[in-house]
Amino acid sequence: MANPRTIRAGIGVRLQTMSLLSGNVYERWPPTGNLNTPCAIIDLSDAEPEQTFGRGELTRWNFNVHLLASVGGGLENAQDVLDPLLATSSTGGIFGAIAADRTLGGRVDTCLVKGYRDHQPVEIGENLVLYGVVCDLEAWSS
Repeated sequence: MANPRTIRAGIGVRLQTMSLLSGNVYERWPPTGNLNTPCAIIDLSDAEPEQTFGRGELTRWNFNVHLLASVGGGLENAQDVLDPLLATSSTGGIFGAIAADRTLGGRVDTCLVKGYRDHQPVEIGENLVLYGVVCDLEAWSS
């Protein structure tokens, strides 16, 4: 049975394959402890159970994956760091990483990246500003 924790872990495994993240994948929003960039932070957005007629067992899960980069070299540099992570045609980006195993190691029936949004500076905590983009993921489980 799928639950937020197991799906987050499955997404995390897929994101770990993105070499530019260097293993900096966090499974909680907001992240705790030291935050190394560039990084990805996985956040559950919402879930809708019983998505079939007759109150079936199919659940739609929506997750936000925040891709973040340091603004230390300026906003343009931060954008340049994130751009390869948004590639739609390679395994170096989030689209390819998820497409390589849409079941997230058998944790869900399917998962896909629906798109991305909010390409802008993000404040994390009191004194940390990073540049980020939010990727919308949708997973289905029965």
